[in-house]
Amino acid sequence: MGERVYVKTVRAQPVEEPGRGGVRIDYAKQDVQEIFPTFSKAFAWLRWFLAAAALQARQTWRHSVGPRLLALMKDLGGGRQIGFAMGMMFTLGGLGAALTSEAEPMIWMTIGGLIIGLTVRVTGQER
Repeated sequence: MGERVYVKTVRAQPVEEPGRGGVRIDYAKQDVQEIFPTFSKAFAWLRWFLAAAALQARQTWRHSVGPRLLALMKDLGGGRQIGFAMGMMFTLGGLGAALTSEAEPMIWMTIGGLIIGLTVRVTGQER
């Protein structure tokens, strides 16, 4: 500590390769990874892959999962019935949590609330 460092400044000379205008800096070396010679190509491929996967997932949902879920909702009684069942489930689960500090009674009261909500008819809709 306390030493003096002297730096001799020299004008830098450009390094040129034959046939090129300068030195190319490439962090993803071609000899290491032949599929993605540069980072930008690897990133572009990753973006394409994720976009294709998202499109496939949307099409799968729309054509196979969506209609089955709608049919299940209709079989359970419709949107109002399922909303009522979820309300009963949360209400009885919260009551169970308030009455006891153990988890098991609260879980059974939550399941019971869901069953009650699905079996008790909500008026004003067709089944």
